[in-house]
Amino acid sequence: MDGMINGVNAYDYTLFQRAKIERYDREGKVYNGKLRLILIAENVPVGLANNTSNATAIQNGNGNTVINQTFLLHTRFSNIKAGDVITVGDGITPDLFGVFDAAKPYPVMDQNGVHHYEVILVQKTDA
Repeated sequence: MDGMINGVNAYDYTLFQRAKIERYDREGKVYNGKLRLILIAENVPVGLANNTSNATAIQNGNGNTVINQTFLLHTRFSNIKAGDVITVGDGITPDLFGVFDAAKPYPVMDQNGVHHYEVILVQKTDA
């Protein structure tokens, strides 16, 4: 058995969601206070998993309890940086699963080198 399904690597079958990756940019100027989101990539194959073991309840300034929940993103896309804004959908509805802030990605290795990247995501809130 070669680990292929219909000619596709079995791992790639788990990347059935799609992501849009954006990054804040200061228009090339270090002291520019105006940030804008620039598009890094669209329609990137990803797999999103709910990381319920890291859910924490915090009190916001209004006395309301907010659940700060993290998610785990799997991808072969290598150009994700900490602070990127990642919108995950199903390829049809762009923000079906949510809009997230990315932590620093870390590579997962196999015998051939980097197999894929895993990124911890925190769901963005409106507050």
